[in-house]
Amino acid sequence: MFCASLQRLTNSKGLLKHRLRQKQNHLQSSISFDDLTHLVEREIRSQGL
Repeated sequence: MFCASLQRLTNSKGLLKHRLRQKQNHLQSSISFDDLTHLVEREIRSQGL
């Protein structure tokens, strides 16, 4: 059970990182990718995915 949710979290994080990287490349935004990743990870944790 725990392993399955951990796998799901890893998959969704990978997908989010990929999307964010695409967005950052597209926008050339001023926020750093690490900051963005940190925000996303915090959001994932708060939603309990």
